[in-house]
Amino acid sequence: MNKSLHNSIRIIVVAAACVIIAVAAVILIAKGDGMEAADAEMIRKNRSFKGTSYIESQEAIPVAPIEEEIRSEEESVLRAARMKEIAENTPLIFETIKTTNTVLVGESRTSGFSAYGFLDENHVLGGIGWSIQEIPSLYDTIEALQPSNLIFSFGINELGRYLDSPVYYYAPEIYAGDLEKYINDIKERVPNVKIYINCIVPCTDAVYQEYPGYGQIPAWNEYLKDFCKQKGYGFIDISDLCAEHSDMYREDGTHLISDFYPYWGARILEEVLANE
Repeated sequence: MNKSLHNSIRIIVVAAACVIIAVAAVILIAKGDGMEAADAEMIRKNRSFKGTSYIESQEAIPVAPIEEEIRSEEESVLRAARMKEIAENTPLIFETIKTTNTVLVGESRTSGFSAYGFLDENHVLGGIGWSIQEIPSLYDTIEALQPSNLIFSFGINELGRYLDSPVYYYAPEIYAGDLEKYINDIKERVPNVKIYINCIVPCTDAVYQEYPGYGQIPAWNEYLKDFCKQKGYGFIDISDLCAEHSDMYREDGTHLISDFYPYWGARILEEVLANE
């Protein structure tokens, strides 16, 4: 009897243990499923947060600079197309110089624009042997014309042909300083005028060898380019055009034939239109 009771109790204990183990297993499985669900929910929320954060970060990017960049590119394309049309039509080059109210001031090579009949005297103020010291005498004329764009093209007569010959200016710094003073005087009379400085028109290599003073032109042009950048003036560099069309120099290797002037005029317009 005792043995039978003992066995019964043992069976009950084993059964109870199995039940406890089964319950524990169910609980663990339930918790595991809950944890997986919680992890999944956390991952979903995290992804949702990252997605929202990305959208918000994109929305925070200023639109104006992007729009400005697109507009600038569009304007550049349109300007290039316009320049191509103008450059292929010589009369249009000089008509556009007039319609943009551009006036050129300079020495004899500048006056070639009017001497060859490309522009009238209301758009070219220049003369043989002129230096920037002529500019003050033109104040009243420039004020009367009220140009939108003013192009200065001087330099060769300031240098002198020989290194030891008397010249107006012995250094580009002095030349640029006087030119700036004259420009400031003009801007008091024509406040909204845009200023451009043409490079000193180069000569041929043969001229540089014969007249060492003129050999300083490339170095002066480098200085003037930096000077314009500092002062906010436009710089018109035609050195490459002179090299490309070296067959368009007159016999003196300094002045240019009429065929060169449309190229020069187109380069002027390229700078002017870029700043409209």
